[in-house]
Amino acid sequence: MKKCIILLSVMGLLSLFTSCSAGYVSQEPEYRYYDRPQSPGQGYIWIDGGWNWNSRSNSYIQINGNWQKQKQGRVYQQGYWKKNRHGSQWIRGSYR
Repeated sequence: MKKCIILLSVMGLLSLFTSCSAGYVSQEPEYRYYDRPQSPGQGYIWIDGGWNWNSRSNSYIQINGNWQKQKQGRVYQQGYWKKNRHGSQWIRGSYR
């Protein structure tokens, strides 16, 4: 019984971690363009939209861009598609 509980716990943890990881696609989804809203003011930068992995549909869902306050002394690097032997994976943008 004890082994069964441990096994179920490990399986539950593994499913949690695999559902959080981004997947690979053989073909990058097509980006749908939209109108960019007006800047809310000085000191804001536009962060282009990107993609979020949907583990239920095993596909990427487009997210729209947004205006963000510029972080002083840091530069934002846009997200990009990274290709390897598994396919293409979206790497989110981040401040450097």
